[in-house]
Amino acid sequence: MTEPAPRLLVVDDDQSIRRLATIVLASEGFDVETAGDGEEALCAVAAACDAPFAAIITDLQMPRLDGWGLVSAMRSRGYSTPVIVISAIDPDARGAPDIDGFVAKPFDPDELLREVLHVLDPRPQAIGPLRHSSHAGATAAG
Repeated sequence: MTEPAPRLLVVDDDQSIRRLATIVLASEGFDVETAGDGEEALCAVAAACDAPFAAIITDLQMPRLDGWGLVSAMRSRGYSTPVIVISAIDPDARGAPDIDGFVAKPFDPDELLREVLHVLDPRPQAIGPLRHSSHAGATAAG
């Protein structure tokens, strides 16, 4: 019996960013779900107790509940799920101790994948060519 694919949650109010991240990550074997803001993401995290997310990839600037609020709410509720920020805003500028990874927008799809792989398995490793080179040249600004 094979192990289920790691589940990822991509949170961004920009549908094109969610779509591109889903295509990139799903093509590498991840099970990807999406949410349009932090409130939707919190509901998804709470509902995923039987099959929790391996990591959450979130923008910082979103309506209703932004990325900072999402991370704060998750940590205050006891969720330790790794969080990767994908944003034009540098999280170090806000002193983000609860962030596990960062990808700057506009982002390179291969960079996103490398960051996810690093967060899920932080052991030192050489990350060679990705399985699918169809991401070459694609970027997302959001």
